[in-house]
Amino acid sequence: MKKNIFLSFCLAFFIPFVGKSIEHATITLLNPSSTATTIEFDVFLVNDGTTALKLAGYQFGINFSATILNGGTPGSTSYEYLSGTRDVALNNLTLPSTQYNNAQLKVSSTPVTLLNAVSLMTGFQYKLGRFRFTNTVPWLSGSMPDLQFQLLSSPGKTHALVIAYVDASITNTPMGVANTFLGTVNTTAGFTLGAPLPVQLLNFSGNKAQAGNQLMWSTCLEINNLGFNLQYSDDGIYFQDLQFIKSKAIDGNCNTVSEYQYFHKMVSSGHHYYRLEQIDIDGNKSYEGNIIDLYRTNDGQITIFPNPTSTQLTIQVVSIEAQKVSIQLSDLQGHILYHTNNMFTAGLQDLPIDISKFANGNYMLTVSTNDKVLLQEKITKIN
Repeated sequence: MKKNIFLSFCLAFFIPFVGKSIEHATITLLNPSSTATTIEFDVFLVNDGTTALKLAGYQFGINFSATILNGGTPGSTSYEYLSGTRDVALNNLTLPSTQYNNAQLKVSSTPVTLLNAVSLMTGFQYKLGRFRFTNTVPWLSGSMPDLQFQLLSSPGKTHALVIAYVDASITNTPMGVANTFLGTVNTTAGFTLGAPLPVQLLNFSGNKAQAGNQLMWSTCLEINNLGFNLQYSDDGIYFQDLQFIKSKAIDGNCNTVSEYQYFHKMVSSGHHYYRLEQIDIDGNKSYEGNIIDLYRTNDGQITIFPNPTSTQLTIQVVSIEAQKVSIQLSDLQGHILYHTNNMFTAGLQDLPIDISKFANGNYMLTVSTNDKVLLQEKITKIN
């Protein structure tokens, strides 16, 4: 007689069967991370018994307390499976179905057809996927979500339930209650949610002028923000404080747009790197936005923006004379993906490059004339 096994993950419980085989599995929650309003975590399943099993479906949940929601009102679409994050060996299962009800997250998945249940080989860890939960307001700072699986029958608790079978095919003949299979749950307990980000930066950019570089940035949210250290480097590695700019927010708190700028007086050629260091009222520090490189040559000025970019990259050249300029874009292994020659006249000119069809990642942009390289800069393509 073929038999099926319902795996309710809560306790370690090994069931010996004929032939001294042991059927056992472990479900594990790993790699939790959080932002001001989100939590993400991976879920893994491993058959750590001595018998190959057939996985026919699973379900698990995470219990949330209203306290950590901090007054937020997440809904049914707040919980999501991150597409493409499960092992391809699980493709016979339906994609994970997620929902959020009464402060409980729930995930379930069933086989496309019962006769194509997934094989769970012994000793191999299968990733069920990475999952994200989004709150409508920042978490209560320093609070701990209950990222632990609990017995399904315990009211108000989270749970994990897996249905697996010993035989290659599935019948409707259930095992007796006495042979219900219990597995082991490994979880990440004591995970603390981070504090809300002190600053939400809208942009950070710079322009070259005849007497120096103009730096601009703006924010849409500031929490206990003392201000910003604008830092400078000529090699992109070692930075020093250039100027402290006090927060425009009253008492360091605001939820409207605030704009900042600073003019760095200098005219030397070469690379000029800038970054923002945010300082909150308690003295905590963090770096905001990207590093900006405003490159100057003795032959004129070259500016690359925006970087990172998702669609179009603009090369702005201020040339003191007419000259032929070569533009080349390559991957980090040196393979040339784009190349063009352009005749620039004296003055200011913009050259747009469409990189929307490029894969996300880093590339190297080289701007040169016949006899020398004017600029070589790393470009990042994003969504």
